[in-house]
Amino acid sequence: SGLLAALDASHGRHLISVALLALETAMRRGELLALRWEHVDLKRRVAHLPETKNGKSRDVPLSSAAAAVLAALPRNIAGRVFTTSETAITDGFQRAA
Repeated sequence: SGLLAALDASHGRHLISVALLALETAMRRGELLALRWEHVDLKRRVAHLPETKNGKSRDVPLSSAAAAVLAALPRNIAGRVFTTSETAITDGFQRAA
């Protein structure tokens, strides 16, 4: 779509990856940005969210597209999948829209 192309062309770090994962998993922005590599199992294609908005944990199935997005990302020594802020994602998305 035009929005995905604009997100991909943007200079926002991880913007297109966050958007694609949001579409594929229906995870919230905060859940995506809090996601840690130790909670991602690409072999079983599941992401574990230890704490969600309602205070409970849940497992999110990963489609093959979602797993491919995650597999293509560099691993971060700090453990977080995305090293960007909610504000940066929101601002980048608004610019692209």
